[in-house]
Amino acid sequence: MTTPDFRQRISDFHIKSLTLDIKSYSFDNDFSILMGELRLLTIEKMNKSEKILIIDDDPAQCDTLSEVLSSLGEIVIAYDGASAIEIARKNSFALVITDLVLPGEIDGLALLRYFSENIPDTSIILITGYATVETALTAMKSGAYDYLTKPVDIRRLRAIAQKALERYHISADRRRLLGAIKGETSLGKMVGNSAAMRDV
Repeated sequence: MTTPDFRQRISDFHIKSLTLDIKSYSFDNDFSILMGELRLLTIEKMNKSEKILIIDDDPAQCDTLSEVLSSLGEIVIAYDGASAIEIARKNSFALVITDLVLPGEIDGLALLRYFSENIPDTSIILITGYATVETALTAMKSGAYDYLTKPVDIRRLRAIAQKALERYHISADRRRLLGAIKGETSLGKMVGNSAAMRDV
């Protein structure tokens, strides 16, 4: 059963950047509760602005997607794959929405592989006007969060984008939490691995 101050202590986990008193938890019993609490906090954080990268060589399509998704985060637009990668190297994106067919050598599937390998927490939604079962399977196996066909169902896209952003927060929070549990935070290294603690 969750203790009265459990939610506050989880909030402190976010606010104090992993200054979590790990010894105060019995993770065997509380880990699932902990992740449930993180999910609730994630929903609260959805009101905060995240960066969303839209990649399409059609300015009109970019404008439409930008208008639909602008309330979910800060929109950044790229018109080809090379520009998208250059922008991604300088920014952190919670969500990437890319067309499958792009000008140049870097198409949507190449971008999907790039983000999956280098920025795994980022959710990728692939859009195409040339849908085939083979392409859809390749996209999902390569790590796409979802796969949509043109003309895009705007309501469905927005709903999927909201879920993808929630997944991004949960994934990032889980990664930080597991890092804390394993003693990979600076606090864990300073305290848990200090000579004084080893002598206790």
